[in-house]
Amino acid sequence: MRLAITIAAVAAALSVSASAATLLSNTFADFEIQRFNTQPSEFTGGPREAGVDGDSVIFTSTNSSSVFAYEFAYSLNTNGAWGGGRRGFVGLNAPFGTVTFTFDRPVSGVGGLFNYAPPFTSNGEAIIRVLGEQGGVLETWNLSLDAPIETPDGIDRGAFRGFERSRADIYALEISNAFIVVDNLVWSRDNADAPVPIPAAGWLFGLILSGLGFLRRQRSLTGLNQVH
Repeated sequence: MRLAITIAAVAAALSVSASAATLLSNTFADFEIQRFNTQPSEFTGGPREAGVDGDSVIFTSTNSSSVFAYEFAYSLNTNGAWGGGRRGFVGLNAPFGTVTFTFDRPVSGVGGLFNYAPPFTSNGEAIIRVLGEQGGVLETWNLSLDAPIETPDGIDRGAFRGFERSRADIYALEISNAFIVVDNLVWSRDNADAPVPIPAAGWLFGLILSGLGFLRRQRSLTGLNQVH
């Protein structure tokens, strides 16, 4: 019983993931930025490369009519519109679906200037999330509920939203639903060269293993004493 409790405690402690923060502004000390101004404007589901300074970032979308490096009018319902003055941005161009930006190397933080068409009857809620190496969801933010963007009848307006992790384990950014748009995509590898921290439970795990070995030896000695 004692052993089962110990193993359960260790498993729970080791399951703690890297700490994360949701960002309302770009606080990255060192970052790359992609404004999508240099690519040809098109309707596409990708893939399209949108990297900068040697970094490879691949755009794909579940909607084959998403806009990439778009520079014309794009309606956001009551949040106004993008286009004209905001040359070169990415938009889902559908009420439901997902645009994904996949990095060739993991990053510790990612964000951008976002906006979306506020939800109505046939519109999903605007979601952004970051994924790990195997595609698992690391963090999710429902912009419609948790961090609403309100730009009534605004032109080329938006707000920064993003994520920052305690280590570079983000492999992709997904943005979904509500005709969501993004420009000035930024990412950071501030923690990319730092050693991966040992989980807080690492020392405890080692201590427990030593303790289990000690208990086995004690039981063996007890058994020998009983035989003789």
